[in-house]
Amino acid sequence: DDGGWGLADGTSAATVYVTGALCLLLQEKPSLKADESSGGSDNINAVKQWMMESAIPEEGQVTHDDYYGYGLLNVAGLIQEATQA
Repeated sequence: DDGGWGLADGTSAATVYVTGALCLLLQEKPSLKADESSGGSDNINAVKQWMMESAIPEEGQVTHDDYYGYGLLNVAGLIQEATQA
């Protein structure tokens, strides 16, 4: 280990960023809860939809694909989608 930077990709590398984005979303919109008395699966489905709609597609990408998914995580766009809902 030379103490330098590394490069990683894939879902394991993305998990920490998506988790951080969800934390920021819950901070901005604390009414989102997973328990059924607070909206449960409807809230979970809404968050998934906001993430898909706010993603920034790769150049030339029109829809979801197996390599890029829906595109790059867009935290500001995610929070904007959620607060406008």
